[in-house]
Amino acid sequence: MSRLLVLVYVLLLSSSTVAAQSSAGPVAVQSTPPTAGPRRNRAHDARPNPADWTGPRVALSYRLYSLHDSQGGGRVSTAGFSGFLPTRYVRAGGGLEAGARRYDYADSEGLLSGNLFVGYQHLHDLGRFVPYAVVLGELGILFEKRFHTPQTQLIRGAGLELGANVNLIRSLYVGVGLSFMLYTIDGLAYDTFGLRLSIGL
Repeated sequence: MSRLLVLVYVLLLSSSTVAAQSSAGPVAVQSTPPTAGPRRNRAHDARPNPADWTGPRVALSYRLYSLHDSQGGGRVSTAGFSGFLPTRYVRAGGGLEAGARRYDYADSEGLLSGNLFVGYQHLHDLGRFVPYAVVLGELGILFEKRFHTPQTQLIRGAGLELGANVNLIRSLYVGVGLSFMLYTIDGLAYDTFGLRLSIGL
């Protein structure tokens, strides 16, 4: 009798264990989180796209050209400031220049002039590199001294400038331009090539 009771007890214990396991359900498998991909360089993404640049707004420049004549006139060096209209592919604006013209027989002559320009600038396709071509018109005054007598001469000019800007960072850029100008002074015409170096925003 005692053996029968022990056997019944063992069977009841075994059945209760199986029932407990079946009610608990399958053991959950811990999923492995997906491996994170490479982090993007936020500093690189924040860098402005050169294609978003719409061209210069203002610029400081240095220009070198010559106005040689039989009266002792020579090389001209000027510093200039120019402003640009926000016209994207059309490059248009104006500026002021001041400098000196070398004079072989006395002190250098002063020069003050203003100019207007309009033309084309090529954006986007070349990234940071923006070539341009503009037509220039210039009007100015030469401050001379002849035989100790101060006098002024009106100077008029028209020509073409070809160049390029390189966008460095944000809207900061540097540029170089080559020009061919035809100047008229006191009824005489002078043709000359010039070099312009510029930096601006």
